[in-house]
Amino acid sequence: HPVRAIRRKNIPAAIELCERLDATYWLTGQAEEGYESTLDELIGATGQRVVRGTVASFGLTIADLYAGADLIAFPSTWEGFGNPLVEAALHRRPAAVAWYPVLDELTDLGLRFLAIDDIDDIRAELTEPDTARLDHNRQVAARELSTAALDDRLQALLDRAGWTP
Repeated sequence: HPVRAIRRKNIPAAIELCERLDATYWLTGQAEEGYESTLDELIGATGQRVVRGTVASFGLTIADLYAGADLIAFPSTWEGFGNPLVEAALHRRPAAVAWYPVLDELTDLGLRFLAIDDIDDIRAELTEPDTARLDHNRQVAARELSTAALDDRLQALLDRAGWTP
């Protein structure tokens, strides 16, 4: 769960998913916005193995994080966009998501995610990954959302506006 620990990230849903899958829950972000005691309670109440710490605190890179993940949990109730979903696509990792309004922008681009409450689909993905979907998501993310693609779009926008450095 590559997020900061705050209420809208829906930590309880991510923990519940791990409980249903008998999986290790790895939270890479720090608790913020007064969420520390709630997070401590949630972690204390689960019987699942929990790993907490930033990628850097483990001496890892973002690529290492995604390489070591079987599934990215993203049950947020609200997001501006959702960088972990783009990162999951670029690293060919499945993502289980809850719907939030801006998610439609990502699915409109063609990205395909698992529903966080569809445990049968998630288990099937973990047993036999849908490589066609993972390849598709990587291609869409690279084409639409990579830094190179965004640089080109930004430059085209600036050119249309008549801006010159």
